[in-house]
Amino acid sequence: MSQSHKRHRGQPGRDREQFLSQLVQEYNVTEDIEAKQQVLANLGNFAYDSINHGWLWNVNVIDAFLDAVKQEDTLLKEFGSGGLANICLDPRHHQYLVSNQKHIQSITVLINHQQNITADTVINSMTTLMLLINESSKQVILTKTLKDALLQLKRNSHIDNRINTVATLFLTDYFSTTTE
Repeated sequence: MSQSHKRHRGQPGRDREQFLSQLVQEYNVTEDIEAKQQVLANLGNFAYDSINHGWLWNVNVIDAFLDAVKQEDTLLKEFGSGGLANICLDPRHHQYLVSNQKHIQSITVLINHQQNITADTVINSMTTLMLLINESSKQVILTKTLKDALLQLKRNSHIDNRINTVATLFLTDYFSTTTE
């Protein structure tokens, strides 16, 4: 492995896990919304690189992401949904999310109720749900409520084109050809 690749990927070891643990602890204890946003954005960036998934699992970052999507703050929802989209393909995190219907509902509600959320939050949520779908999870995820919300997004001409596109893809790929 080249030296530049090692620097980019970071050095494995306890230091990174300890740093990630400190970030999760800071997210959990701070009352300052801007500090929470910054910490969550950093954690979401770490979740993007699969080299960190084991450490993120060990420090239970997924619960911080799930907590964030339930908050009132728009950016916490956005960064939490982005973190979930980044980490949900890791097998342990995937199983954790699909094993509890409340986790799926926390993500789905962001698609159903678009007040106080960004376009990126809706896109992250749709992407996460699509990435979580497999034979064992599709009955939990592919509900009539979700289909109705996606159809509403598709019909809304005042919505961000990216949302419309992802909703259309979701409907086409997972809800057969009868998507109205």
